[in-house]
Amino acid sequence: VSTRTTRSPEAQAALLRRIDAKSVREVCLFGAGDGRSSLSLFLLSRRIRRLRAVEVCSARFLRAKKALRAFVAAANGTGKARWPRCDLTVHGALVRLTTATGRVLELRRADFFDAPATAVAEADLVVVA
Repeated sequence: VSTRTTRSPEAQAALLRRIDAKSVREVCLFGAGDGRSSLSLFLLSRRIRRLRAVEVCSARFLRAKKALRAFVAAANGTGKARWPRCDLTVHGALVRLTTATGRVLELRRADFFDAPATAVAEADLVVVA
């Protein structure tokens, strides 16, 4: 699957249908890009308890980290956001967004071979974009 198609609304909708139909709880996404696809999947499918997104490119990882920070600021800002309050922790090449309901989105800057083996082993669905 090409990165362009995984970012299209049609591909996102198809992936969400698959997640909902299969009761997917853990997702591992290789090719996180600028974070928009990862954040969209995480927010739109309440079934996902943990999404681990991996990006190899430093520039795209930094854009994704910025996008997650902006989302957390908006979600926690006015109290009027439709998303639950969340916390953001940053540890070098790992960014973790945790919602008040305990759902987790992890964004990691790593090579495919440097990603934790548990990310793949524990995933119900692995997406390579």
